[in-house]
Amino acid sequence: MYVVRMACNSLPMWPNQALKWDAPTVSALFWLGHARPLSLSFGGSDMKAGIKTTARLRCLRPVLRKWIALNRQLGARWSSGGDVAWWYNERALISVFAGAVWQSGGYAFEEFSERKRGKKRLLSGRIDLEFTAGQHEFLAEVKQCELAATARRDRTDHVRGFMDKAKADVRRCRPDGRRRIAIVFGAPYVAKHRRAEMDDRIEWLVDQAGEIHDNIEADAVAWTFPSPRRLPTYQGWVCPGIIAWIREVRR
Repeated sequence: MYVVRMACNSLPMWPNQALKWDAPTVSALFWLGHARPLSLSFGGSDMKAGIKTTARLRCLRPVLRKWIALNRQLGARWSSGGDVAWWYNERALISVFAGAVWQSGGYAFEEFSERKRGKKRLLSGRIDLEFTAGQHEFLAEVKQCELAATARRDRTDHVRGFMDKAKADVRRCRPDGRRRIAIVFGAPYVAKHRRAEMDDRIEWLVDQAGEIHDNIEADAVAWTFPSPRRLPTYQGWVCPGIIAWIREVRR
């Protein structure tokens, strides 16, 4: 039995919690406190999930399939204890993605020191993730953002801002034969009092995932909205799933 401690300093409404888990799928341990959220029951048994990629990032499809499966598995295991994997911060979300890389036959190396490009010279820095997918080796810089989904307002500009930051970060990484990608994980949240409309909200979020993918010219998007019988809620908010947008940076 593993005790997994994750840092939850991103979404202000989500408390911190220590979790027990019986398999080392998540590849790193993180610190947090001990507050436990309540749980909310709703929805059916179907899982809404999907993947869309351009030809040049088709090699990521096995990784994204595993990423969806891991989120579903963790949702099923953790939701009964009032927790889900996808509402945590950037560092924790990288670990789930890294777990998907390992499960799809690649390797992943997270949060390591390396010299990065400055304005005039190389500077000390850190890279979020290096990983392989098939015959391809990638460097990735990652951002995590919150997506308000109670009101149906287009979130393209919001996501684009985080994607621009991730692209700027990964451009500072020296490729040395590796491909460079920017990743944005979007964590939607919905007001608890909208639970009767949850299926409708999720349908809208799925549409948003594809529309934002097109608007920001991403090379891949994947989303998953599992349907465990209980999803955690805290101070009136529910986080029903997660979306990942990926864009390759060539120069």
